[in-house]
Amino acid sequence: MLNYSDHFEDITVKNTFFAGANTPRGFEGDYDKLFSEESFDKIYMVKGGAGTGKSTLIGRCATACAEKGACLTYIKCSSDPDSLDGVIIEKGNKKIAVIDSTAPHVTDRKYPGACSEIVDCGEFWDSAQLEKRREEIILYSKNKSASYERAYRYLSAAGELFRMQQRLADTVLMKDKMEKAINRLCDGFVSKNDSGEVLFRRTQCISMKGAFRLSSFENEKTLFGVRDYSFLSPIFFELLKTELLKRGLTVEVSVSPVFGICEIHIPSERCSFVPFRNDKEFYKCVNLARFANTKKAQEVKQKRLFSSRCLVGMLEGALESLEDAGKAHFLLEDIYKSAMDFDALDIAGKALEKNISDRL
Repeated sequence: MLNYSDHFEDITVKNTFFAGANTPRGFEGDYDKLFSEESFDKIYMVKGGAGTGKSTLIGRCATACAEKGACLTYIKCSSDPDSLDGVIIEKGNKKIAVIDSTAPHVTDRKYPGACSEIVDCGEFWDSAQLEKRREEIILYSKNKSASYERAYRYLSAAGELFRMQQRLADTVLMKDKMEKAINRLCDGFVSKNDSGEVLFRRTQCISMKGAFRLSSFENEKTLFGVRDYSFLSPIFFELLKTELLKRGLTVEVSVSPVFGICEIHIPSERCSFVPFRNDKEFYKCVNLARFANTKKAQEVKQKRLFSSRCLVGMLEGALESLEDAGKAHFLLEDIYKSAMDFDALDIAGKALEKNISDRL
């Protein structure tokens, strides 16, 4: 039977997250929350079409700042995890961001010049070349949009099937037993604040290249592996979050594109609760089968199996549609790459690197 994390392939990283996701409600972005201009000394918003070098430019700035001893948080693209959507650069009391600010992750400029600057990669393309390929660009753009629209319909159906699974999970859950176990798990944690706070950090994506999970929460001293059973994981994580907040702890929460809360990090405790897997060593395994009423689970078994198979089908349909979107996207990239003056972009990139280095 499908568990909530079964469809996601792990990517081993540190300090790396997504800032958006393809979800049952369409694309959802956290850019305005993550990149509030008041929170940064400077934000460089990189504009340009597919294949114009935005991700490469962001990566170059990250590398240059790492060499200066800056602390970096990487933001991967949730539609193409091989690309960067941004980097947060911190050194001393300085905090700078370089982010992709093209659709769908457009961020508003509240304080142009004072806090934010536009870096336009479109300045370095040959419009005459692109005009010659106008019909191709329009065709591939429409194909990409249609594929995304189809993917969101599949994801919408997957979201409804997940809610159905959650209703079935409620019928088998022994909630009191789960809550008591969570209280025991939290007894060793010490509050560092008067009141808890939730910070959202996405670690999962459903993309043009497949479904992936970033391992950033695993880079901690203490790891609890949560072994799912009958879709009880989202309920467990929701109850865990509530208890941690009651105890005044700040928690970083990752919400899956479809399946609710999927993992939790407690920074002050150097501790994370993440999906269990056999090839990983954990401080403790939390087996959620302990909290299921066996008799009731048997009664709804066929319903759970059927909705689970339907859910798998909807996810596969979404991934296939996103793969189609990727084919159109990468054809567009090839067109724009052929029209770019990358030597001129390289000069602009070096100037941007120096500007950021000087600020640090």
